[in-house]
Amino acid sequence: MREAGLVGQSGRLKHLFDYLAERSLEGCPPKEAEIATDVFGRDASMVAEDSSVRVYVHRLRKRLEDFYLRGEPCDGPRLVLPRGEYCFQLEEPIAHSTPATDGQEPGKPSSRNLIRLLSGALAGAIVIIAILSANVWTSADKAEGAQFDYTVSPIWSPLADSSRPLILVVGDYYIFGEYEDGLFLTRLIRDFDISSREDLSNFLLSDPAGSQSYADVSLEYLPVSIAHAMSDFAPLLDASDARIVQASQLSPDALRCCDIIYIGLTSGFGLLQETVFAQSRFQLGQTFDEIVDSQDGTDFVSEAFLSSPGEAMYNDFAIFSYQEGPTGNHIWVFAGTRDTGLMGLSEVMMDDSWLEEELDVGVLVPGYEAVFKVTGQRQQNLVTRLQREHVPGDD
Repeated sequence: MREAGLVGQSGRLKHLFDYLAERSLEGCPPKEAEIATDVFGRDASMVAEDSSVRVYVHRLRKRLEDFYLRGEPCDGPRLVLPRGEYCFQLEEPIAHSTPATDGQEPGKPSSRNLIRLLSGALAGAIVIIAILSANVWTSADKAEGAQFDYTVSPIWSPLADSSRPLILVVGDYYIFGEYEDGLFLTRLIRDFDISSREDLSNFLLSDPAGSQSYADVSLEYLPVSIAHAMSDFAPLLDASDARIVQASQLSPDALRCCDIIYIGLTSGFGLLQETVFAQSRFQLGQTFDEIVDSQDGTDFVSEAFLSSPGEAMYNDFAIFSYQEGPTGNHIWVFAGTRDTGLMGLSEVMMDDSWLEEELDVGVLVPGYEAVFKVTGQRQQNLVTRLQREHVPGDD
């Protein structure tokens, strides 16, 4: 399994695999608390509040399932990690349905590591986005009361003194096609290292054989949560005359000439990612489902992909930041690790009374950052709570 690259050459997933393999061979399955302390270096007293073990065990289980589904047919016993257990077992092969891909893990462009999307589901998502986006502007037009006054908002007041154009950047995802015999489109593919037509062209130049299988199909998609967020931000957009640009289409010049608001997921920054996190206290983890506090090493790991259509509650996370761009322009970031996080964040960040009560944003200064935990259920945000707040000069 390790030689096949199942868990990579280093990192926590590899350490978890090695640890469980050793304990399984010893016939001594570990408890969750043991994994948290031995593999992740967590304080035993904080295990109940830390979801890292469950998240990584789930990810390892999915890797095992994908290994057998994508590899050559296996007639012998398979290595499995049963749900609810922390011990490898061998079982005879049985028929499996294709599991949903949870992946938001970045890696080198490779046809073996592509994140696939079914075209039917994608088409349905696009229809939903189109309907919700239309409703955003309809709702804004029908909103009662005077025009939104962003000059008195604790979050948006810097716009009052700015003469720069305002761009709303939405975190979209580039989709390309896989073809059979260079003629028949067989599936649509999302690869987190191929975020534009230019990226695909560069990938095909580095791997000419791929030109027989992969091609641009002029298709991007937006997460449903962006439509909800734009509904929350509609009063600001109407008052500020912002121009909407997809992250995949954002130019380097725009980073210098314009004020920017980013709305999307942590996996959708595109060109903005380096600028946003260059001086940030918070960084993305080994996957886009993690936000790491570099000051104390705390991992905020989304549980959203563990959720099912059932009633189980889960925690997602989101980050807000305000900073100066390369020419003194303003950049606001509203990003969720998954949909629930973004919806919870956008809802509270347009509520001035909530902001004044929960956050230290009386005078918003460049470098301000905050991380939020959003409790969700059935893909809906329920409660948003502040987890970390960084105010420059207060360290």
